[in-house]
Amino acid sequence: MTTLFINGKISSGRGNETILTSFRIDGSNFSAISNDLKPFDGEPVINLKGMLVLPGGIDPHVHFNTPGFEERETFETGSAFAASGGITTVIDMPCTSLPPVTNVVNLENKLAAISGRSYIDYALWGGVSGNCFQGPDWAENMEALWKAGVVGFKTYSLSGMPTFTHLTPAELGEVMKFAGRFGILIGHHAEAAEIVLPIIC
Repeated sequence: MTTLFINGKISSGRGNETILTSFRIDGSNFSAISNDLKPFDGEPVINLKGMLVLPGGIDPHVHFNTPGFEERETFETGSAFAASGGITTVIDMPCTSLPPVTNVVNLENKLAAISGRSYIDYALWGGVSGNCFQGPDWAENMEALWKAGVVGFKTYSLSGMPTFTHLTPAELGEVMKFAGRFGILIGHHAEAAEIVLPIIC
């Protein structure tokens, strides 16, 4: 099923310049861009009336809270509002769901909980928290999560979540050294507890 869009402004690829043109979408792909496009028999035509056409945005840091804290937000509500604002892909954080995504079992639990509940594309962060260092298998869990497809790992130097506590500087150093072996992205929440907490307390 194709749809023809006419009179839309798209980027020319030269700075902020735009061009007024028409384009055809076949399924979810652009199949043609030209001012000379004519509709096929029975093809829907949408006149964009000079509106700017932009690619969907990617939000790499969302807290949709499914499962565990759904009184705050859910994958349905969060993804619906994201879509309404032009966001077509989100990457959900590991720390605001229960259990937090710090091992493959918890990842599978989260994937089962959010399956079929998003209006847009999504990926997931894994996490390494201070809680993980209470056992010897944090590195094994981190490697397994990476191989299971998380996009990177969230860590904290200051956290207010008992289910996802912050790392000490020494623990953070170990995590970053391990991540470097695999080329893993770390997204770090960087306020230092040893500096901030004495000030606010």
